[in-house]
Amino acid sequence: SGNTTERVGGHVQNLGGAVYAAATSSVLMKDSEFDSNRVVDADADGVISAGGAATLLCQQDDCQLSAVNVGFIDNTVSGVDTGGGALVTAGGQLSLINAGFSGNRASGGRGGALLALPGKLSARHLSFQNNEAAAGAHLALSGVEVTQWQWSLIGPAAAGSGTSCELSSTSLTGSTSANLFESACD
Repeated sequence: SGNTTERVGGHVQNLGGAVYAAATSSVLMKDSEFDSNRVVDADADGVISAGGAATLLCQQDDCQLSAVNVGFIDNTVSGVDTGGGALVTAGGQLSLINAGFSGNRASGGRGGALLALPGKLSARHLSFQNNEAAAGAHLALSGVEVTQWQWSLIGPAAAGSGTSCELSSTSLTGSTSANLFESACD
């Protein structure tokens, strides 16, 4: 909790306020809470890659990224063309189970809570509330194949935010059930 990563000249890329992991096989975050972590002045120069709490990157297609029983609260990324106020993922297969995202912010970017870049996503028992970004206040998915989305709540976004979800080149190939959308995903 309370970690800060700041840019000192140049660009901040591939950083997380508390965790940065680049893997070829697997990464597991389990039974953890990320609270009030920040990446400040993250001018990514067109490459969105700084997560306010965590950045998880797969360097091979069969790599597994897993977050189980985790909470992301009041994390922030700020700067030009940034995203993932709480979490940024890219590549491989991402599994989110029992994860909560509340009060996270991507100032000047998208994906106030979650920014997922090309890869696969399986999600069960997620909740999103009061996250903030210019686009995709709760989540921004780009080039993602969603293989499962079940038992999740998309609650209200923070006042002044753009859309709750930003979906670009994203496909749903698996099951969905028992989801509640209080805020529409466009």
